Formats: sequence, C-alpha cells, structure tokens
Amino acid sequence: MHNDSILHSNIQSLVKTSLGESIISIELLPGAGSNRHYYRVYTAHNSYIVCNGTQVDENKSFIYLSNHFYNKGLRVPKVYGHTPEFNMYILQDLGNTDLLSFKLQSQEHE
Repeated sequence: MHNDSILHSNIQSLVKTSLGESIISIELLPGAGSNRHYYRVYTAHNSYIVCNGTQVDENKSFIYLSNHFYNKGLRVPKVYGHTPEFNMYILQDLGNTDLLSFKLQSQEHE
C-alpha cells in the first residue's frame, strides 16, 4: 500500500506540474505485456493517460517520436509532460481502443 501512495503522489505531482490540474481519481488500465503500467487519471474536466515505465531509453524514444509525429499532424496522443527522470509521462487520452483491438476489429469486418 505504501508504494501505491508514493505512485499516486508522483502521478499527482506530474499532472499538477504539467497541466496545473488536480486529480480526482486514478484508474489502473489493463496491462499489455510490457514493463509499463498505464493509468487513466481524471481531473475536474478532463482525463489523461499516465505511463509509468522503468525503461528510460524506451520512454525517451517514445516521447521524442510521439512529439515528432504529433507536430507532423499525425493522430498520436499528445505528450503533455514527463518526470525529470523520464520514468513517467502524461498523454492525451484518446479513448479505450488500443492498436491491437483496432486491428482485430478491422479484420473481422473485412
């Protein structure tokens, strides 16, 4: 339980620093077989996705590529901020459908 309270505090700090908003609730999202954990965080008017991952180089690459693609006008989640250690970052919430689910649904309709 102690680790959860530290994690929630770190998420709250990231959201407050990056967006100036306070969190109302945090929901752990189902895992996708990686070392990353995803959380949907709710504020008074918005929801965001927070990723907590231990692979710093992977996180840095993801943030760099996401910003690059977003700035080129591609539909990828906007990165709103990250911790100085790059172990946690906050993303635009684009909904519940992940890439694998979308692909499987598309194949069913072919």
